[in-house]
Amino acid sequence: MPWVIGTDEAGYGPNLGPLVIGATVWHYGGRRKLDRALAQLAAAVQATDDRELAIADSKRLYSPGVGLSRLERCLLAALASCGITPRDAHDVWNRLAPESFAALQAETMYAAPCGSWPVACAATEIAPLREELQAILGAQQWRLVGVVCRAIFPREFNSEVRRLGNKAHVLSQSTLELAARALSLTMGEDVLICCDKHGGRNHYTGVLQHCFSDGWITPLRESLELSTYELRLGDRNVRIEFRAQGECQPPTALASMAAKYLRELAMQAFNAFWSDRVADLRPTAGYPGDARRFYDQVTAAREKLGIDVDAFWRER
Repeated sequence: MPWVIGTDEAGYGPNLGPLVIGATVWHYGGRRKLDRALAQLAAAVQATDDRELAIADSKRLYSPGVGLSRLERCLLAALASCGITPRDAHDVWNRLAPESFAALQAETMYAAPCGSWPVACAATEIAPLREELQAILGAQQWRLVGVVCRAIFPREFNSEVRRLGNKAHVLSQSTLELAARALSLTMGEDVLICCDKHGGRNHYTGVLQHCFSDGWITPLRESLELSTYELRLGDRNVRIEFRAQGECQPPTALASMAAKYLRELAMQAFNAFWSDRVADLRPTAGYPGDARRFYDQVTAAREKLGIDVDAFWRER
């Protein structure tokens, strides 16, 4: 199975800001068993205190107290290794999530460009990390082929929750639709799709049948730790795994990094938009509790601007 696709999300829990889903596409050209090859790659790019390069769960690389710098330079180095070199914050949206970029621009709360590029790190830091990553990938016979993302802003999120019944279904369906898009970047050989578990969900047959209606789905295992399926697409085999703590694998970890980075760019613009209109307003990350504080503080300005609640607040 020389092709590997990893998926993960950022922003599933908040009431404010977008849900962002990332997918990364990798090719393995070596002879080792794929599980061992993934484990060796993970060891080579893990986040440690004594090295700057890391492909790891975004929670290891970013926190409000630490800031965005390490996540940004590691992600931009990875993107550069597969030929993606954004010119600015809007361009990174356009390169990674072109279909969502139009929605970003339509929702003026998120559209303000950042004042500098890169946003948090120095541009000179990226090239050395790109070269280090390329050396690791070359030595282990891996190639990063592409990164694609999708953002679901509150208006669409609320609509999808009403249509599908709950936000877990929105996450699963949107993730697998993005995985199907990423699959189009592969050709010929078999594929492994690695997903982080979606909440406490263990059963995915129905949503897989919906998103891959032209294939044949066979459940192999459905448990708390791992749910695995085989998808037959023409003459290709696709194995799909939903794994607890799946972000320990580099393809899923990089998807987590890309999704988190786009969400943080959106939230920086969102906070700047409202701070320009409400005096002494503290920024928010959008999570429950603080989101309600922020909601109350901007209500008068929001109503004056004619921005309806559905475009501002995620219901669940």
